[in-house]
Amino acid sequence: MEIVTNLINGFSLFMFTYFFIVSAFYIFLIFISFNNLRGFLQVIKNDITVTSDYTKPISLIVPAYNESETIIDNIESLLNLNYPQFEIIVVNDGSKDSTVEKVISHFNLRKVDIDLNYQVPCQKIRGVYSSFKISNLILVDKENGGKADALNAGINVSRYPLFCGIDADCVVEKDALLKIVKPFLKHDETIAVGGIVRIANGCTIENGKVLRSELPRKLIEKFQIIEYFRAFLTSRVGWEKLNALLIISGAFGLFKKAAVIKVGGYHKTIGEDMELTLRLHEYHRKNKIPYKVNFTSDSVCWTQAPDSIKGLRSQRTRWHIGLIDSLLSHKKMLLNPKYGTVGMLSMPYFFFVEMLGPVIEIVGYAIMVIALIGGILSKYVILIFLMAYLYGILFSISAILFEQYSYKRYTGVRSVTSLLINSLFEQFVYRQMTVWWRFKAFFIFRKANNHWGEIKRNSFSEKRNEHNLYEKIKLNSPDTISRIAGDFSKEELKHVEWLNRLKQDIPNGTIEENEEFYYISDYNFKSIDSNGEDLKVETEKDFFLFALQMEKNSILMYSEFKNHFQMESNEYKLFNKIINEERSHMYFILKVLHDLK
Repeated sequence: MEIVTNLINGFSLFMFTYFFIVSAFYIFLIFISFNNLRGFLQVIKNDITVTSDYTKPISLIVPAYNESETIIDNIESLLNLNYPQFEIIVVNDGSKDSTVEKVISHFNLRKVDIDLNYQVPCQKIRGVYSSFKISNLILVDKENGGKADALNAGINVSRYPLFCGIDADCVVEKDALLKIVKPFLKHDETIAVGGIVRIANGCTIENGKVLRSELPRKLIEKFQIIEYFRAFLTSRVGWEKLNALLIISGAFGLFKKAAVIKVGGYHKTIGEDMELTLRLHEYHRKNKIPYKVNFTSDSVCWTQAPDSIKGLRSQRTRWHIGLIDSLLSHKKMLLNPKYGTVGMLSMPYFFFVEMLGPVIEIVGYAIMVIALIGGILSKYVILIFLMAYLYGILFSISAILFEQYSYKRYTGVRSVTSLLINSLFEQFVYRQMTVWWRFKAFFIFRKANNHWGEIKRNSFSEKRNEHNLYEKIKLNSPDTISRIAGDFSKEELKHVEWLNRLKQDIPNGTIEENEEFYYISDYNFKSIDSNGEDLKVETEKDFFLFALQMEKNSILMYSEFKNHFQMESNEYKLFNKIINEERSHMYFILKVLHDLK
């Protein structure tokens, strides 16, 4: 028993020292980040770069694998970017869903012949598509090879000296390119710049634009918002100041194409974004080439975060596998003064805190349980976990306050209070879950493949959900759904008035009612009293316009509709939701009614 006690006390001393150093590093990062962020905000107020005509052309590369739910919103947000000269290259990496078909159909693309210059390796490109109307949009269809391979294909097709990797589940703010390009305009030695990634869950997004940013309802999503604040506003801002930033997020990062080609492009690994950044650091420091890796906290892209335990587990496990693989692949930089602040500061931090931290914490939990069972729980063990908890909260609260000090994307006392309260509870259960998943990554990272992770995507726009459901109905019922409704203008639909009731004999073309109705004549609606007389609905178009006006809950016989299409329960619920929404959804209903005829 004495041996066990000594072992526990010895490990407790180690844990105390470890968390003391980690906490000191946290305070160091918070201090540097605050000073850097404050200086950056001062520059923004007096910066004329955003209004300048002097920019550099950019190739936007969007790797896509099974992204049919979000790809249209993503492309539309990119097409609306406020930037003088850019091209959008969507790279379909052998998707198994309708990603390619949706992009081709929505943007009216056609196949073209181009001469490809394979400057970096990638799988076979099956076809390239473009549009007469949208000259800067290109779709590349290639064989599956993973995200890194898709990015390399985009580099091979790209025309411009700078390229920006953007995830297909992201929406980029209109002025984001003007902001992320600034370091390239100010410093010729800039080779990479990262933008800030924010969580879109809870936000109102339409046509590729974030109309309103609000907190999501689920705790698991709120906790991730706090994590992203920590990662970007108190970590990357600080490392950028030291020119020792090791991660340019794959969701939104701008690179000098020549520098990336010189180091061989992206490597096929799970953490391709971090691995490339490390390789750029290593190459330039080893060859004593002046360079800068920057971060801009005002260039924003919005991404979907997992909203389920399953999705979050998959994401965090893969992230940690990518971290392990990248750090071990470049371990020769660890504590090597030859690599400056990267070798002596950021590499040790990421190696001992980010990578090994979960292992040390899991062992600490095990020691605490053993000490409790054996009745030998020392004050050091309690002090250690109290220290870890308090400094975790300090790091989170600092990040939230930095956000409110700088950009205030979540306004209102209620939102800020919610984030602060959740930062206290994040340290319980949620933290332990993520630590456990990262711990398990050590046992599977050698077996992990380099393929895309499977995370369920939800459409950003509710209108897109309606469109997807309608398209699915058409595909599943080709004999019945064969025609699309006429093109009714928004003004026509806007002035439609509602009828009180509609009897179930509407498919027979007559309505019997003793109350007030609205008669259709040249698409204008006139109030009449039928006095019990039959009201004929003479034309097909009249019928559907008439049906469009009736009371929402009577617009279709739900059970018949459900049985006719054999809809799954979740689709049926979605349809019910749609037809009970505001009139903005009625065009969708009009199409379905028309095709039901």
